[in-house]
Amino acid sequence: IVTAPPEVFEPAVQYVRIRALGFPAAAILGSAQAACLGLKDTTTPLLVLGAAAVLNVVGDMSLVGVTSSKWLFGAAGAAWATTIGQMAAVALFLRLLK
Repeated sequence: IVTAPPEVFEPAVQYVRIRALGFPAAAILGSAQAACLGLKDTTTPLLVLGAAAVLNVVGDMSLVGVTSSKWLFGAAGAAWATTIGQMAAVALFLRLLK
């Protein structure tokens, strides 16, 4: 059994808990991308996932270094940035796929 030091374990647990909030968005993103590719539309997924990636990078740069809260610092900040990026991508996909 592998054991992690407490200074690594707690941030990892926070990361997984926050990312779990984004799992439904990740499933919807995968389905929407597959639907677009099935319709031979490669542009929409490229634009949506590209925008999500940019939002994720901006979120990482903004949230990872925030020291005022343990929920917005380090791994938790990265988790929030990814989750928010995925949720924004779902909203954009839903808007574009009407």
